Amino acid sequence: MKYKIDTSIHFFQYIIGIIIVIATSLLLLFNIYRKDTNGIIASSIFLIYGVFLHKKVFYKPKMISFDDDFLYSELLTEPIKLKNIISIEKGKIIYQLNGENQKLKLPNFYFLNKNYKRLKIIVKNEITTG
Repeated sequence: MKYKIDTSIHFFQYIIGIIIVIATSLLLLFNIYRKDTNGIIASSIFLIYGVFLHKKVFYKPKMISFDDDFLYSELLTEPIKLKNIISIEKGKIIYQLNGENQKLKLPNFYFLNKNYKRLKIIVKNEITTG
């Protein structure tokens, strides 16, 4: 049976980030139209900050699911064997691929998902028994 780590809260956050960037862009255009120097400076700074947040924090979430043997994601070309996962920490899954440690970023609010807790237990059991 496949379990999915839910991304709906993260996707909502992503949509809010897009709305903030669009609204700030419109505010910047309005301030340029009004020729308000202070408004142009303030909205430019806020727009740069909004774009930075959108790229680093509000990135588009990718689907992550798993079963008893493998971890699947849209970002991976092939699934990861659960026995190859080294640890799950700070929103990242660290796994070994071809002798190198790789990272897979979990969606924001992953810790609220019951399937995340199930994955963590399965990986902990794999580490202790493997």
